[in-house]
Amino acid sequence: MKNSKRVLVAGLMLAASAAHAELMNISATATHSASDLQGIACTIVGTTGPLYRGTKILFVFAESAGTSRDTKVRVSSLKYNLVVTNEDWRKPWSINGESFVHDSEILYSSFLRTPNKPTDAALIYFADPGEAVCAYSNEQTSDGGQYAVQIAFNDMTAAFTAAGFKAAPSGVAGLADPLWTKIDTLKKLHPIAAQE
Repeated sequence: MKNSKRVLVAGLMLAASAAHAELMNISATATHSASDLQGIACTIVGTTGPLYRGTKILFVFAESAGTSRDTKVRVSSLKYNLVVTNEDWRKPWSINGESFVHDSEILYSSFLRTPNKPTDAALIYFADPGEAVCAYSNEQTSDGGQYAVQIAFNDMTAAFTAAGFKAAPSGVAGLADPLWTKIDTLKKLHPIAAQE
């Protein structure tokens, strides 16, 4: 395999014909670079436990180790033609190439925590029960170095439903609705979804 196409995988795949346990927190430490090394973590979303509008709410973080590091994250569905990316967690996401402006800081801080540094990447993904998803991370600092990154999937569905979502901390109500609608619409356009 050519050096430029090397991929270092340090992921965790819950590989089974069907996922039965509720995903709580899946994390992996990988080494990535701006060019040929990519950190990858994958999971199959659980099929039990609470749902939000029929989906699981995943917080996906890619956090760099060390100072002056700058990660980006790309979450890709293995079921749908759906890719969500983020470069800095306070900046817009890209959903299948279209910019999506969000105000997710209050969601991160109310239901989990905010990422460690402003240059870390994060996004929220609404997954079908049993859907396989992967998160890919690259370092954006083009100095030729290889750096550690921590990639984490956090299933926050139970926290949202326990809070009643609409009755969640002040200012949170409805913030995720436009994102959920966007992702749900794209999923329904996919041929697999149309057959279900």
